[in-house]
Amino acid sequence: MIQKFKFQKILDIKEKLEDNKKNEVAIASKDLRSIENELSSMESFKAKKQIELETMLSQGSSILNIKNMNGFIDNIDDKIKYLKKAFIECEIKFDQKKTEYMDIMKERKSFESLKEKHMIELKNYQKQQEDKFVDQMNSYRSRRIT
Repeated sequence: MIQKFKFQKILDIKEKLEDNKKNEVAIASKDLRSIENELSSMESFKAKKQIELETMLSQGSSILNIKNMNGFIDNIDDKIKYLKKAFIECEIKFDQKKTEYMDIMKERKSFESLKEKHMIELKNYQKQQEDKFVDQMNSYRSRRIT
């Protein structure tokens, strides 16, 4: 008699793995958004400093102040380059985690599909057993009456 789904433990493990990967994707997405926001704020900060530099140039500030501002803007450019590199790495990591999640989700769905087929077979088997029992009862009654 078919009763227990023989791959239930594997299905349970796949569900746990899927939850873990889902959390990893969420963390990677959060990291990606964080770097993106930091990059955006750094670029707007650089734009403000460039406006300040242009103002300093037009007002005739000292060469030392202009040199310091240029150095500061160069440091901001370095930070922006670093953030862009970190963003690309984080994006690759996010895509990798997302792909892993999708693969595990497909595996889980295939095991759920097997489980559904198993449940249908179980119901059919139980129906056959009930029908067989009813036939036996009817046969017994008919013999008893005659």
